[in-house]
Amino acid sequence: MDYLYRLSFDSQKDWHTLRDTLINLEELPKQRKVMTVQLLTGETAITINEVGHVPIPIEYDEETGEPLTEQLYHDDWAVDVVTPIKIDELLPYVIESTKYYNSWSGNYTIIKPLIK
Repeated sequence: MDYLYRLSFDSQKDWHTLRDTLINLEELPKQRKVMTVQLLTGETAITINEVGHVPIPIEYDEETGEPLTEQLYHDDWAVDVVTPIKIDELLPYVIESTKYYNSWSGNYTIIKPLIK
């Protein structure tokens, strides 16, 4: 069974800094939103979905259906990682699975956030 890490970073740059210490950069595809890449250890491949800034749900007028708020986004950079092995370096960035929508469905073990 694979593990699903639902991650939150302060910025895309912070995510890329960590990502670049974990994966083989020579394998980075040009289209980088969803990618399957080899870990630097060579032992396995992981699948990454850079969700990015997640939209905050818009509120609508019940009578007219018109939007009451403009489209806003969360400030952090969301990333989902599916891997057949546990990756300790990801643990500090794990968020509650209910905070954002899940970009994947399937039979995964969802990694829980560290207790602070």
